[in-house]
Amino acid sequence: MSAFAAAVGWMGVLAVCCPRRAEAWGGHELITRAAVATLPAEQQAFLAPEAHALASLYCTFPDLNWPNQGQWGGGDGDPAGARFPDTRREWGISAYCAWDPVLGVGKGYPHAPPGSYEASSVHFRRALAALREGKYEDGVRVCGVLLHYVQDSGSFPHLQPFHRSARLRGPEDAFLGDYQPQRLTDNPEQAPEKVAQRVRELVEFTEQKLVAALEGTGLTLDKAKALCAKELTPAELMRFVADLREEHPDRWQALVQDAGRESGRACADVLCTLLSLAPLQAPRAPEHASGANLAFNPSFEQDDGDGVPDGWVVGWLDLKDRVGRAEWYASGTHWGSNARTGRHCVLLLWAPGENGLEWRQTWPQAIKVRPGDRYDCSAWIRTRSAGGVAYLAVQVADTDYSEIAVVKSQPVSDAPAWQESHVEVRVPEGGKWLRVTLYSNMSEGAAWFDDVKVMKQG
Repeated sequence: MSAFAAAVGWMGVLAVCCPRRAEAWGGHELITRAAVATLPAEQQAFLAPEAHALASLYCTFPDLNWPNQGQWGGGDGDPAGARFPDTRREWGISAYCAWDPVLGVGKGYPHAPPGSYEASSVHFRRALAALREGKYEDGVRVCGVLLHYVQDSGSFPHLQPFHRSARLRGPEDAFLGDYQPQRLTDNPEQAPEKVAQRVRELVEFTEQKLVAALEGTGLTLDKAKALCAKELTPAELMRFVADLREEHPDRWQALVQDAGRESGRACADVLCTLLSLAPLQAPRAPEHASGANLAFNPSFEQDDGDGVPDGWVVGWLDLKDRVGRAEWYASGTHWGSNARTGRHCVLLLWAPGENGLEWRQTWPQAIKVRPGDRYDCSAWIRTRSAGGVAYLAVQVADTDYSEIAVVKSQPVSDAPAWQESHVEVRVPEGGKWLRVTLYSNMSEGAAWFDDVKVMKQG
């Protein structure tokens, strides 16, 4: 499985573990791809390196920014359910949403109007600021957050029985034809409010379409709003939507298609405006100096307060395993063992079977590299009663975050004292990202890791 596929593997897990998760149009990807396809060629070329991730992942960030990431039972709290992959930490989603639900830092916004109007304005401003500062990937990721709020606004999120039932059937339902995106303003100071106004117009459009769809059914838009104001998913309205879909499928699907396409047009207008105000120059990979350690938080001492070392995330490779543990380890916690340097390291305990368990660098802290460059990577490892193996691995990914190379160190199976493991990596053609993973498997004991280094060779 590619690195990107593994990173976004939550999609299949959500379908199993969280069937009630609200997801406009059955997925945001179709609308995002349709909107990008309408942009001027220069703007499409600017987005191209991140376009796949923007449509497949970034525009779903607000739906993944929940504290239950990495925990049992997923979104529906089923105690027998599999573990949620910690996509929130792996992609730094809370930072891109400017809201950390674990630490209570920042501000979260409802996905429905009127909260979505403010959210669209705020995230437009943030995306533009990042792009103007030359933070290309960060800007596109915040742009994904922005698009999510626009798309949800057009999917009747204030009328949950309609929102949860609406699904686009395929690309044809999002197709925008020869639509020419509108620049909402040339004034960057006015742009956030213009974006909020465009989202208001989207909601008004979809509500008018809903009024027409309800004609002759005995239900009015005002009554539907009143029912949802009292209860999130009123049973009466849920039954009504089910009957409408069954008895008038053409009318229903026309409503969904009209709303989906107008959401795409609104996204195209917002994107066109954003990119018309930003410098369209994607940065190159930096020229790393030889001898400098490029690994972020290499000794695991930094933590923002959530109990997980900054820039690192647990890779739960067997989501059904209930034995393996991954800990941010403080000296003396188990068997009197100490970190190699400082007070902290990371620990993998009772890593399961062949799948194993790992700590890995998050994608925002992955190292941007260039084909042909060589890197010396290392980590210190010690084990106790391990039984299996532990090792350092270095992954190289392309612009779509798909793994194109992985190099593993010699396995460590019996190392009561700290020993250093090395790998040398030459970035292959197409390589853009490098990140470190620290792995253990088939273990009945523990493996500690500390003092990671990633150094470019001269």
